[in-house]
Amino acid sequence: MINITTLSDKNYLLKGIALYESLMSTTEVEFKLHYLCLDSFTYDFLDDLKLPNIEPYNIESYYDDSDFKMLKENTKYIADGFCSYCFALASFFTNDILCNSDDDVLYVDSDIIFYENIQNIINSAKGKSIGIHLHKHVPIGHHVGGYNVGVVYFKNDTIGKKTLKWWRDCVMD
Repeated sequence: MINITTLSDKNYLLKGIALYESLMSTTEVEFKLHYLCLDSFTYDFLDDLKLPNIEPYNIESYYDDSDFKMLKENTKYIADGFCSYCFALASFFTNDILCNSDDDVLYVDSDIIFYENIQNIINSAKGKSIGIHLHKHVPIGHHVGGYNVGVVYFKNDTIGKKTLKWWRDCVMD
């Protein structure tokens, strides 16, 4: 089974649904899309749909978590705008899913659509613990970074877990 994580508020919900539909139409292996909902509208919408292979999570379930509180204090959420909060939540949520599963995990931005089987991404990691890819439109050293975090793979092994926790910890400060 492939665990896939994503997140959005209501502004990206339709894109998240398109991601889900693309996974349903192209993925030939069992998967679970863990969807962190950044507002109650998104959570209620997805929860009411009861779609197979998707599990919505209400962000409020993290409100009492001490690490989440630190993340929220150190980052900002700006609806409809650039926000470090969403970048921080990607690693935070993905780490939570990996730590509570026996399977590998793939983080995917909610505005990505797949035209081929997602298993191809995992296969391209060739048994490695981490799968990342370069930005195609900016050079290494650019202020947005050399690597694209739109799709990131973590194997559920010591190196994968340590690297994901490192990413999570880096964006929380």
